[in-house]
Amino acid sequence: MSEALNADNSVRLAAPDAQVQTSDEITLIVETISDANDILSVTSSNIADIFSTQTDAVETLSNAFISLQSLLGQQEVSINNLLKDEDNGDSAYADKMRTFASETDTTLTQFIASTTEMTESTRALESQVQTIQQAMPTVIEALSGIDDISSQTNLLALNAAIEAARAGEAGRGFAVVADEVRALSTRSTQFSDVIKTQIENIRSLINKLTETAEVVASQDISHVVNAKEAISQQLKGIIRKAEADIRGASELEGIRQQLSDSTNSAIRGMQFGDINGQNLTYTREIIDFVVAQLKDLNKVTAQQVKENLANYQLSLKDKGQADHNPVSATSMDAGEVELF
Repeated sequence: MSEALNADNSVRLAAPDAQVQTSDEITLIVETISDANDILSVTSSNIADIFSTQTDAVETLSNAFISLQSLLGQQEVSINNLLKDEDNGDSAYADKMRTFASETDTTLTQFIASTTEMTESTRALESQVQTIQQAMPTVIEALSGIDDISSQTNLLALNAAIEAARAGEAGRGFAVVADEVRALSTRSTQFSDVIKTQIENIRSLINKLTETAEVVASQDISHVVNAKEAISQQLKGIIRKAEADIRGASELEGIRQQLSDSTNSAIRGMQFGDINGQNLTYTREIIDFVVAQLKDLNKVTAQQVKENLANYQLSLKDKGQADHNPVSATSMDAGEVELF
C-alpha cells in the first residue's frame, strides 16, 4: 500500500516537469518557425527582385537581337547594291568587270595583230614601190630613144623632100610621102613629150609614196606592244580583283547567313526568360503560401500546435496537388513550356 502511494506521488511530481519541458519545446518550435518565416519572406522578396531583373535583362537582350537581325537585313541589301550591276540586277558588278577586262584584252590583242600585219604589208608595198621606182629610169631612157628616132625620122623625111624637089615633077609623089612622114614624126615627138611629162609626175608621186612607206614601215611598234603588255597586266589584275570580289561576296553571304542563324537562335534562346520566370513565379507562390501558413502558427498549447501543424501539412499537400510547376524542362532543348 505504501509502495502504491509512493508511486502515485512520483507521477504527480513528474507531471509538472513534463509540462514545463513540453512548454519549452513548443516555445522553441514557435521561435524556430518565426525565424524560418522571416527567412522565407526575405527569400520571396529576393526571388521577386531576381524575376524583375531577369525580365528587364531578357527584354533588353531580345530588343538588341531583334535590332541586330534588322541591321543584318539592311547589311545584306547594302552588300547586294554594292556588288550588283545597276543596269542588270541579276549580274554581279564583279562579273561585268571581269568580262570587260577579258574583252578589252582580246581587243588589244587583235589591235596589235592588225598593226603588225599592216606594218608587214607596208614593207611589202615599199618593196614593190622601190621596184617600180627602179624601173622608171629605163622607161624614161626608152622615151629618149623614141625622141632620137623621131628626130632622125624627121631629118630623113626632110632630106627626102629636098631630093623630091630636085627631081621635079617625077619626085612630087615622094615629096607628099616625105611630108606625111615628117608630120608623123612630129606627132610622135609630141606624144613622147606628153608621156615623159606623165611619167615624171608618176615618178614624183612614187618618190613621195616611197618616202611615206619608208616612214610607216620604219615605225617601231615595240612601244605599242609593251604598252599592250602593261595594259594586259593591269587587266589581269582587274580580273583577279573581280574574282576575289566574287569570292568575298560569297563569303560575306555565308557569314551573313551564319550571323542570321545565330541571331535567330539567340532570339529563340530568350525563351529562357519565360521558362525561368514561370519557375520563379511558381517557387515564389509556394514560399508565400508557406509564409502565410507559418504566420498562423502562434505560441499556443502543444495540442493546438499539433493541430495547426497537421492542418498546415494538409494545406501544403492540397496546394501541391492543386498547383503544378508549369515548366518541366531542364534545358532549352528539352521539356515543355507554358507561355504566359
